[in-house]
Amino acid sequence: MLLDLVSRLIAEPYASASVSVDDLKKDLGVVIADIGGGTTDGIIFKGGQPIRVFTINIGGKIFTNDLSIGLGISFDEAERIKVILGLKSHENHHAIKIKDIHGSLITINNQYAHEILKARTVELGRLILNEIEATHTYLGSGVYLTGGGSEISGIENVIFKNNNVRIEKAKPQIPFHNILPITQTKPEQNQNSYVLASKFATVAGLLYLDLLHRHNLIGMNKSWKINKYLQYFVAWVRELS
Repeated sequence: MLLDLVSRLIAEPYASASVSVDDLKKDLGVVIADIGGGTTDGIIFKGGQPIRVFTINIGGKIFTNDLSIGLGISFDEAERIKVILGLKSHENHHAIKIKDIHGSLITINNQYAHEILKARTVELGRLILNEIEATHTYLGSGVYLTGGGSEISGIENVIFKNNNVRIEKAKPQIPFHNILPITQTKPEQNQNSYVLASKFATVAGLLYLDLLHRHNLIGMNKSWKINKYLQYFVAWVRELS
């Protein structure tokens, strides 16, 4: 017998936004773009309310594939290049040695990686701007990038190049003070939230929204159970990291 039924549906970018930006930024107008593996899922807030959700078919794997093809290296090596060199400034010289698809040892510097990644990054930025322009919304808080793809070094300096758009990166933070009494936290947890890696934005948001929903349903007298689930989740994430 099926005991658990789906009771709510939550858009992934809405979940990411719930742990990536605060309510003040949503009131002023903000875009949260979650760059995942296959797509970039975004949401636009105006006056504290979501007014547009969008999906762009560009994600972290596409960046990696561009490097793999452009440099003639394996996908795994391209992923390493993306993480280590990314879109670092031309002013600072960085290079690593890797093997190409023929087994030869080659040196890849940040200029090569930058030129390849730049084209796809600018394309992604243009498509995000198209979504913003379609809403005719003034973004007092600008654009925030999260998700695993946002961890490419320097991406925030390139994606909206030559456009007057405020842009920052955002790591997900689970604000446990919204769902737990502060007195229930452990002594070493003297902060008001758990800060996680950007790649966990969606799953952290889904967890947070569900815990908040359960907290509102069961009340404070059983919030110790929520605390226990939250502790398990954070421990699991740290193991993955």
